[in-house]
Amino acid sequence: MNRRSYLAVASLTVSSLIAGCSSDKPTEPECHLMHEIVESPEDYGEPVDTYRYETLSSDAQRVVEEVVTKGSYSTTNQSLESTEFRYWDTTTVYNVTYQNETHVLLTYTGGGCESQ
Repeated sequence: MNRRSYLAVASLTVSSLIAGCSSDKPTEPECHLMHEIVESPEDYGEPVDTYRYETLSSDAQRVVEEVVTKGSYSTTNQSLESTEFRYWDTTTVYNVTYQNETHVLLTYTGGGCESQ
């Protein structure tokens, strides 16, 4: 094979790889359910609801445990969207009593939720 043949084969291979990559569907960002503990609801509005940890569903309890431990918590697992908490592009405020302490919990959606 001469030099020109090698170049033709290499060009064809590279073109095929590029075409294969560009034909993949672009992936949309996943929707994030966001949770945050803050000191005061002052900047976010009045709480829409007050809960005791013991009365929450198991999904909501898991969220509370995570956010109290870490200060904030984000998930793309839409099945964890509990009936107690709302997720919008604006912040929703809750008071949640957990281990005899009342926490101010914020919920909202992050990037990728606009199309859902």
